[in-house]
This record gives sequence, structure tokens and C-alpha cells, in this order.
Amino acid sequence: AATATDADDVEDDGRGEAPSLISSLSDSQQSMASVDLARKARTAPVYARFNRLLGSAASPAVAALGGELYSIQFVQKYILYAKSRPAPRLTQEAASYISSAYANLRNKEDARTLPLAARSLE
Repeated sequence: AATATDADDVEDDGRGEAPSLISSLSDSQQSMASVDLARKARTAPVYARFNRLLGSAASPAVAALGGELYSIQFVQKYILYAKSRPAPRLTQEAASYISSAYANLRNKEDARTLPLAARSLE
């Protein structure tokens, strides 16, 4: 089977979007890629060294976090882990509790705070 090596070589899949390069790989290539990712993930450091010259704009944020940055490999590993987990489900009891708490916060007349929007609950 021929595989795409460049994003321009990937054809439209009929739904108006091009398939990812990973999906165009053969099964053996996908398994080799996943084994390589697993090997790299085991040896990936959690924290990266902070270079003050390269990340001068991030200095205050890094200082607030205690001077530790997560490495790119660790973040990639976490994203793969998070995507593999099922999405959390909200029970009916929890949904009704959130709904009533939201209504109570909106109806408070004595508190002079910023208006509470539905997006702030997310």
C-alpha cells in the first residue's frame, strides 16, 4: 500500500477534510510508530530546563509555577493519555445540583460581583 509522506499528497476523503497522515499509514507502520512512541514515553523527562534567554516573556509565569516547565514529550504523553480515556458523564443528580446552584448565584441581589455567565461554570 502506498503511503503519503507529505500533507499535499493526501487526498480528500469525501467529507470535505483530508485524513490525517497517521491514518494513511499501513498497520505495520502504525504499530512500529506506536512502539517507538511508547519507548520514547518511558524515557521522556517530566520537566524541561528553562532557558531565560529563550523564554523571557514566560519568566513571570514560570516563576509563579516554581520555575518548573513540563517537557514537550511529557505533555504529548499526557494528551495521548487524556484522549484515550472516556469522557466523564454527569449524573442527573449532579446536573440538578449544578443547575440550582447556578440559579441561586444568579438570583443573589446582595452580592455586587461580576455577572455570572454559563461559560464560567464550564
